Amino acid sequence: MKNIQAIIRGCIYGITLPGMVSFSAHAIDFTPDPSRVLSDPLYMPSRHELYGTTFYQYGKMNGDVNNVNGTPNKSYSTSANTFGQTLEYGLTNRFALTFTDSYISRTTDNDPASGATFSTSANGFTDPGFGFMWRVLDQKTKPFNLDILAVYSPDWVDARTASVTTDGSVANGGSQASGTVAIGYKTRDFTIRGAATAVYVGSRNTLNITNNQTSNTSSVRDYQLAVSTQTRLNEKFSFNAGIGENFNNSYDSTNQTTLLTNTNRPGDVTNLNAALNYTVVPNRLVFGLTYQYNIYADSITQFPNPANNISTTNEDENIFGVRLQYVFF
Repeated sequence: MKNIQAIIRGCIYGITLPGMVSFSAHAIDFTPDPSRVLSDPLYMPSRHELYGTTFYQYGKMNGDVNNVNGTPNKSYSTSANTFGQTLEYGLTNRFALTFTDSYISRTTDNDPASGATFSTSANGFTDPGFGFMWRVLDQKTKPFNLDILAVYSPDWVDARTASVTTDGSVANGGSQASGTVAIGYKTRDFTIRGAATAVYVGSRNTLNITNNQTSNTSSVRDYQLAVSTQTRLNEKFSFNAGIGENFNNSYDSTNQTTLLTNTNRPGDVTNLNAALNYTVVPNRLVFGLTYQYNIYADSITQFPNPANNISTTNEDENIFGVRLQYVFF
């Protein structure tokens, strides 16, 4: 982990130094500018353009699991490698079709308060997402941009929990849909975008590989708020920064064999994110280094026997990544 962080910091310092020197004599220009800049939070492809993002992320998540009395049961650490692809095709200058999918390889190391440590692994493709982006208002003719986005992920990949001897999957186990309303404003050197998202996660089925029993999880509606910005330092370098909050609601999980139900009360999640972009070919190819830090509020799982209740605390996650953004005509 430390080596990966050192490499990414070295890359950031190496490519930002020339740009920052150039930027030192450059004041930010807030003149309104409706042009579309690749890597900008407001970017969308124009008519007949194909826009893609190919990315890799390494994430490290840590947390503690406690019994009903708050006594630690175990601590855990999860490492995840994610390879992802998004595509957007502009049917018109204000309407685009979208696609996204990822492959994830994840390992969780568990350290019980008593007993030997053990590890479990899960890997595979996530359910793909199909959607659209509609620019209802365009800053070219209006005071700001107003976008509506929707994504639907069908239940195509089976969900399986991991055991010590058998890998699990990373699928959701059910369908999912989301809708977003976003407002943005762009100037020559600075962009800001605010977004509100509603997420519907349908009923899910997950197979427990260890006992060959299936659990059904009830549907749930969650909500998200996010603000993202970009500051263009010069013609080559730009810097993205953002903050978001996920508001997560409770859901029930029922074992289809025993018919016992437990209630999960997940905590909300705050995320801070940043990216450094380097323009290789203007509005054609951009290389970026990304970082996200997630802070998880405490969560609780309640069982039919209250003595079995558990809580998860001290959860946080660091995600480092690299990406290529590109446009084809």
